[in-house]
Amino acid sequence: MIALLRPSTAISKPISGRGAWAVRYAAHDAPGFTIILRGECWIAFDGEPPLKLETGAFLLLPTTPAFTLSSHPGMAGTPRDPMDVPVRHGEQEGEADFEALGGTFCIETANAPLLLALLPRMIHVRPPRGDRCGSAG
Repeated sequence: MIALLRPSTAISKPISGRGAWAVRYAAHDAPGFTIILRGECWIAFDGEPPLKLETGAFLLLPTTPAFTLSSHPGMAGTPRDPMDVPVRHGEQEGEADFEALGGTFCIETANAPLLLALLPRMIHVRPPRGDRCGSAG
């Protein structure tokens, strides 16, 4: 189904953070994605409990609602506008304890309303947990 949307013109950027931080983004009409490269963060959509995103998690939003991204759940976010350049949240000095790659992309407009209506509002791929074969070594 995603192939039918013909995604193109991806805009991606590194996102990092250190310490306690929270940012708030308004809804925007473009599909969004993020993959957590290291550490963890929390994403909260209006009226829903926060969702923890850990190293290896991938999140795809066919349309991007307003959300808060933070180092800890329940924090109020500072309003931010989406940017096409690397973003550092929280403490600006020192090694980041959170790193991700995030962005948006364009989709084919002809069939987009129909196809987007068929997709879930969020696709969250969680990272694998430990050894799937159950061995102790």
